[in-house]
Amino acid sequence: MTAKKKMSQEKGAGASGNTRSLRDEAEKRLARSPKISPTLKGQTPEQLIHEIQVHQIEFELQAEELRRSKLSLEGARDKYLDLYEFAPVGYLTLTDKGIITNANLTGATLLGVERNNLIRAPFSKCIAEKDADTWHRYFVNILKQEEKQTCTLTLKRGDGSTFPARLESIRLPVSSDGAATVRVAISDMTEIWQAEEEITFKNVILSTQQETSLDGILAVDENGKILSYNRHFVELWGIPDDIIASGSDKQTLQSIIDKLANPDAFVARVTYLYTHKDEKSREEIELKDGRIFDRYSAPMFGLNKKYYGRVWYFRDITGHKQAENTLALTARKLTLMNDVTYQYIQNKVTAVRGYAELSKDVKTKAERLSFIEKEEHILADIHHLIKNTREYQEIGLLLPQWIPVERSVRIAVSLVSPKPGISIETALHGLELYTDPLIEKIFANLIENAVIHGKTTRRIRFSCEEKPDDLILICEDDGVGISPEIKDHLFERSVGENIRFGLFFVRECLLLSGMTIAETGEPGKGTRFEITVPKGAYRFTGADRKN
Repeated sequence: MTAKKKMSQEKGAGASGNTRSLRDEAEKRLARSPKISPTLKGQTPEQLIHEIQVHQIEFELQAEELRRSKLSLEGARDKYLDLYEFAPVGYLTLTDKGIITNANLTGATLLGVERNNLIRAPFSKCIAEKDADTWHRYFVNILKQEEKQTCTLTLKRGDGSTFPARLESIRLPVSSDGAATVRVAISDMTEIWQAEEEITFKNVILSTQQETSLDGILAVDENGKILSYNRHFVELWGIPDDIIASGSDKQTLQSIIDKLANPDAFVARVTYLYTHKDEKSREEIELKDGRIFDRYSAPMFGLNKKYYGRVWYFRDITGHKQAENTLALTARKLTLMNDVTYQYIQNKVTAVRGYAELSKDVKTKAERLSFIEKEEHILADIHHLIKNTREYQEIGLLLPQWIPVERSVRIAVSLVSPKPGISIETALHGLELYTDPLIEKIFANLIENAVIHGKTTRRIRFSCEEKPDDLILICEDDGVGISPEIKDHLFERSVGENIRFGLFFVRECLLLSGMTIAETGEPGKGTRFEITVPKGAYRFTGADRKN
């Protein structure tokens, strides 16, 4: 007998045996059944066969339905197992004693323990020692309530390593035996915590950068709400602490606007930028107190085409602008000095060379001495020019400061050393000027002019008169005054053949400090120089000030 035939017979015998077993079981159940079999009397064999065939088909249909249901249940079971086993979170089932009765593959992987070794093990062994009390309180809470509860703690893997985890647990309804069951979902929080730490770290760095920045930083949304600012912004704008503490956006912004020299232009520019969200902007803004800020704004920031606001950066560039002005003035002075010294010294050297050439043909000692005297006079003029140009170059190199005028006049007198019989009077009432510390050289030039050109000068007086918009500093003498034909050209660098670089120097130096000078005296009654000082560039500190 072949193996194939043998297997077929065994299979048939098995099927026949199985059928016989089912028939025997069916007959036994029928004998025990209290139901009364339907009467078959009066029915022909054909009818009985038909009835039996109908019942057979019904059984076959029921069997097919059962088979489809079984396949569907098996598919659902397999899908459930896939979702359960390979879910992105770990699932555990615990008893009311905290013993693990079931775990999915993800849970076993997270805990680093073979699943078979997890079953019937207490979950508390997976809790890091530092969080043991936290877990105990959490589990007791779960058993008391039916709502889902969440907890974050540190779990321990089988190899001893740990990881931060989020637990979401719920107690299932109590079974008939009175025992509670707890379902626990475990999520690994390592990446989330690392991301949060990175964000926190970056925020700390950003906060540090903001607080140590040389710029005042202000973030404002398009509705004028202040989103953030740094301490330097508050210090830069001098906004009162009570306004900042109150969180008043409107008052803070108004405090900025109130300090601007041209607030309307600033508001118009800001309004424009908030309607042109992708534009960046940079400009200089001037404050009423004279400071100059560099204001920069990047395009509005946002996400997914939703804009949140703008960040404004303010930097005080007053010193930088002053340095620029100083460089410009220095360049102007150098150009002027080159022009003056070149033309004047060239003319004087030409004259000296001419006298030297003429002196070759003189025959008498008196004629030679006359030429030498003229040459010495020219060299003295050159020396005087060099002295004045050097003093002029020094003006503007030092930062302005508050200078007591009376002290500067005394220093100027010592520089000039006027001849005996000339008195210097002051009525300045503690006047101070915010100007170059070398202002005394300007006063020295005025005193020297009164002494040399005044001829009959016996008294020089410094006084001041405060006007509504400025102050007039006066230097007057009782000399011969200045003739009308010279008055109009008094502050030019030369008049006829003579150089008057002293008064030209005075005018130029005063302009560096924002002051002007004019001569208002009457010929024959002495000179009167009036220096106009703008508001903010003068103050009084003396107790004897006259109103």
